[in-house]
Amino acid sequence: MVRAERLIRSLLHLPYCKHKKLPTPTEHNPRVRSKSLNNNDAALFENEELAIVQGQKPFQTYLEQIQKALSSYGKPLPRLNRDILNKLIDALPNKVGLKDQYAFKMAAQIPSGEFCSVSGFEKYFVNLFINAVEKLGFRDSLLEEYHNSLNPLAGMCCLADKVRTKYFVQAVMESVDEKLQSGEQDINVLDAGCGPIPILGISAAIIDPRVKVTCLESNPQSHKIAESIVDYLVESGAIKKDQIQVKLCDAKRYKPDKKDYRYDVLVSETMDSGLLCEPIVEIFHHVKGFAKDDASFIPSSIELKLKLRDSCNEPLFLPNIIGNMEYYDLIDVGSTSFQYNPATTDEIPICTFEAKNLAQLPKGLYFPVIVTSIKVGDKSLNAENSLICRHCSVGDIRDPNRNIVVNDHQKPGALSLSYIPGSSVNKLAFSQT
Repeated sequence: MVRAERLIRSLLHLPYCKHKKLPTPTEHNPRVRSKSLNNNDAALFENEELAIVQGQKPFQTYLEQIQKALSSYGKPLPRLNRDILNKLIDALPNKVGLKDQYAFKMAAQIPSGEFCSVSGFEKYFVNLFINAVEKLGFRDSLLEEYHNSLNPLAGMCCLADKVRTKYFVQAVMESVDEKLQSGEQDINVLDAGCGPIPILGISAAIIDPRVKVTCLESNPQSHKIAESIVDYLVESGAIKKDQIQVKLCDAKRYKPDKKDYRYDVLVSETMDSGLLCEPIVEIFHHVKGFAKDDASFIPSSIELKLKLRDSCNEPLFLPNIIGNMEYYDLIDVGSTSFQYNPATTDEIPICTFEAKNLAQLPKGLYFPVIVTSIKVGDKSLNAENSLICRHCSVGDIRDPNRNIVVNDHQKPGALSLSYIPGSSVNKLAFSQT
């Protein structure tokens, strides 16, 4: 790719630029001693640093680290209650640490002996996942895809996007508390796309027996695993029977069993950066018909902006356990922004952007990048703390409409971009003037 960019730069009469060398993982992650857990409940809430083994597959590595952490804990996990859940959530970070969320997709290229951090939250809930998988006999088929839904392992690893998980769980619990304090006797919560670990539904139900949760999941295996986890929590006394129902269905086609059934809190994490590839907008558009007039939506708003990156600048990768969070040094070109608010948006919108300040750019080759920020409760996710907000580079050096060339012969005036939320990257419509 670097050679191709250099060739094109020369053909376009652009100055040669030397790509910046990226910091190596070792520079980002100094070696530290691995901590051992003591056999007491306090140890459950500690982060534990564990060594990466070179050459292992990402999900295999992650599961093994969790199992090591649990074996060092050395006793059955305590029964889940609100106090324990709060402690597990409070111990999660508020920002991405370079050791806290390691890039396991690159594990084969990372020297053995580097360390990652596994949180108490992950230990607790991935343990429930592992037990359910063993009980159901799913260990050898966890990577099976079903239509467009995540496979169970990928869904499980979403927990490792730690800041995102923390903010979503806190927002759900705060919304349910507000509804209860307002005098509501029965609180109905909808989690659309719960995955194999229905943590958001669990977080709502653990607050009060009056909370009833409907979890929707379209992947049959993830649905079975989620059901098994809920059954365990019922048997252990953590939640009441029938507090959580896990339904196998496409959230975009869901209909409540009762015609007049309405929800107080609606939550979904079915999204990716730039509102691309995943159906959160379509899901909220559908389930909004089952929301009460004063219902809370989580996330409450999403904002997208269009910026540019200089082709000379390589992305800086912030490590994340389920992928690399691409982070660029971006150029603001005065683009219009796109705002989405599920509570007030009645139709599926079109994401549209227009950048008009291109003529002021110095000579160079530039690529468009979509920047995402998400309002979750009173907090915000962005490219520095969550994988679903990573900078989304939608440029293509092979497509002249997807890159900006500024030289003595070409001085573009404006760039327009539009697409339907949930589209794949190749469905984006670009135009230049």
